[in-house]
Amino acid sequence: MAAVGGLAAAIVGAMVWALLAAATNRALGWMVIVVGLLAGGTIRMLGRGTDRTRGWVGAAVTALGCLLGHLLSICTTIAGQEGVSPLYVVTYLGSSPGVIPSAMIATFHCLDPLFCGIAVYAGYRLALTRRTAERGRESAAPSRRCS
Repeated sequence: MAAVGGLAAAIVGAMVWALLAAATNRALGWMVIVVGLLAGGTIRMLGRGTDRTRGWVGAAVTALGCLLGHLLSICTTIAGQEGVSPLYVVTYLGSSPGVIPSAMIATFHCLDPLFCGIAVYAGYRLALTRRTAERGRESAAPSRRCS
């Protein structure tokens, strides 16, 4: 449940990133951090348990959101330049997936790895809960129950 919710949050974040990129005519690479915050925070809210698996799921979902957001921002930029619908560009890229890696490489910026790294770390850390630390303190404290 948490992974599906995190993936949905990452998709929504990627779509917002693409819309803002289209509205401002800028790449907005820092928006990937927002995607990481959304995905990790959603996994934290919906997840149960305290193991590190949720953190890795948060990191993976954030990385997928990073790639999707970058691709969608490329699509909205191309659509704006060519005067066509972004859905047309997405459909074209979907029908010829060999173009996607070359488009991603052509629009690569030197700060992209930095922003993606921060986002993946944020997705990992936010997906984890503090329950393990709280449980550790509770077990060390003496019980205050009245008999």
